[in-house]
Amino acid sequence: MDLKRGQLRSGSQTSIELAAMVCMVMALGSLSAWCQDTPGDVYIVGEQDVISITVWGQEALSVSVPVRPDGRISMPLVGELVAAGRSPEQIGQTIEEILPQYFTTRQMVSVIVTEINSKKVYVLGQVQNSGVFDMRSSLSIMQAIAMAGGVTEFADRNGVTVIRHLPDGIEHRINFDYKKAVSNKVAGLDFFLEPGDIVVVP
Repeated sequence: MDLKRGQLRSGSQTSIELAAMVCMVMALGSLSAWCQDTPGDVYIVGEQDVISITVWGQEALSVSVPVRPDGRISMPLVGELVAAGRSPEQIGQTIEEILPQYFTTRQMVSVIVTEINSKKVYVLGQVQNSGVFDMRSSLSIMQAIAMAGGVTEFADRNGVTVIRHLPDGIEHRINFDYKKAVSNKVAGLDFFLEPGDIVVVP
């Protein structure tokens, strides 16, 4: 009987954790969409992204191209062009500066990112489905763990760590108490990840 009651308590706790996690993920999903629309946010194109280039009035020059591993793209007349590490607006301006050598008038160019494939995070350890996950928009650590299927019963919920490599090469580690974040007893524990972050659930 004691064993059964213990099993029921464990199952109940797991259900509560899952429910809390789903609610939090839904709320942050709305926040993510809002962040993407905030003025001033400039997307930087990366490798494997797909961009659509439209040259107004020149249908033959309008193409949809992937950014190669070397960070470059190819398009008619312009040839090869560095795209990775630049904003869509910067890419468009460069194309507009090249095209006048083929036309008597300046061409209007629009560049839009149609597929985001360069922004990724990694979730490892005691989760249901560890692996690499695309960041289609802003992504919090709770959302990343949810995408990995949640933690397993053997996970150390107090010892989750985010490994982040800074531009200067220094490895920065951020501790995260998943148990407290799920319980909602302490507000503000969840935070947004950056591309390349590694979430380790021991």
